[in-house]
Amino acid sequence: MRGRGRSLPWTVNEAADGGPAFGRLERDPMCQAIPRKVLRVGDRRAEVLYDDEPTWVAVNGIPDLKAGEYLVVYAGQALERLPTDEAEEMLRFYDELDQMFAEAVE
Repeated sequence: MRGRGRSLPWTVNEAADGGPAFGRLERDPMCQAIPRKVLRVGDRRAEVLYDDEPTWVAVNGIPDLKAGEYLVVYAGQALERLPTDEAEEMLRFYDELDQMFAEAVE
């Protein structure tokens, strides 16, 4: 799977004069709260899959976390636990959206 941390939404890039450079779409480098699958749990932190790379995040306030569950993560902090079906539906949506954007700029 690609790009769970991909930068959405896509934006129009600026021209040299600071105005919009129409016809060129580029990714906006902002963070997004996206579901991440928990790989393992440590002391007040969890290792999650982030863009196909294991990454540690803080999990303060999320009790009884287990590997295989999903978390909404933003800026290195787990915000909440998500039901698996809801998380996987969101991830499918992001994949489809990413594909649509990629096709639009081809």
